[in-house]
Amino acid sequence: SEDTPFHTVRTLQALPYRVLHLLVHLSMFSGALLGYNGLDSLIQETEDPAEYCWDIVVHDLRLLPPFFGGAGEEAVCAWLHAILQKLTNFCLHQNKSLKDASTREAWENAFAKELVTEHVASSRQSLLDRPLDAIEHRPLI
Repeated sequence: SEDTPFHTVRTLQALPYRVLHLLVHLSMFSGALLGYNGLDSLIQETEDPAEYCWDIVVHDLRLLPPFFGGAGEEAVCAWLHAILQKLTNFCLHQNKSLKDASTREAWENAFAKELVTEHVASSRQSLLDRPLDAIEHRPLI
């Protein structure tokens, strides 16, 4: 409604929500690293907004492997990388004006369907079938 233009109720399933949450906070963290101002005014409840964003990214990253039946962090990061490669093209073909709850929800649902849900179905088994020696064993976080 006009009284609450920013109100929204997320209808995303857990995996698309977690991926979008991770990407949003990673973008804000990256912006701070690149010297863009404004994160302090956007996130005011913490002393170090960049660290706050990074902590959320790390937390979200740790929550993703169970969605892939126990695939390792390296495999999940490779999967996220594939999503990032498709993100620019996806964004070029979406509504650029996300000024109300209904357009944001439509964008989120398209993100979930076109980037996450379809991509996870084709990737899940290949992530699990990947030989252990194909992954360099080092902690990501």
